[in-house]
Amino acid sequence: MIFHSSKRHGHFGNILYLSFCHLHCILQKNLSEALAGPVQSILETRERDAWACIKRLYRRETENAALAFSASLSDFDLDQTVSSKMVSDLREHARSVVEMKAREEAGNILMHMKERYNFLLLLFEKNRKKDNALSVFISY
Repeated sequence: MIFHSSKRHGHFGNILYLSFCHLHCILQKNLSEALAGPVQSILETRERDAWACIKRLYRRETENAALAFSASLSDFDLDQTVSSKMVSDLREHARSVVEMKAREEAGNILMHMKERYNFLLLLFEKNRKKDNALSVFISY
C-alpha cells in the first residue's frame, strides 16, 4: 500500500511530537528529582541564606535541563518558538517544584507552631489551676 505524501508527513510529525513529549517528561522528572530533595534539605536547615541557596540551585538545575533539552532539539529542524515554549515549560515546572516544597515546609512549620502553642497553653492552664488550688487552700 502506498501512503499519500501528506499522510506520511503527518505520521512523522506525530511521532516527532511524541518523541519531544517523551523527552520533555523525562527532563521534567529529572528536574523534579534534582530539585525536590535539595530544596527540602535547605528549607529544613532554616538558615538565613536558604532562599539564596535555593535560587542558585534552581538556576543551575534549570539551566542544565534547558541546555540538555536544547541540545536534543538541535538535531531536529524545529521552530524556535516551539523550542522556546518547551524550555519555558521546563523552567515553570522547576519553579512549581520549588514552590510545592516551600509550601510543604511552611505547613510543617505551622503544624509545629500549633503543637508548641497547644503545649504552652496546656502548661499555662495546669499552672493556673495549681495556683488557684493553692490560693484556695491558703485562704481557709
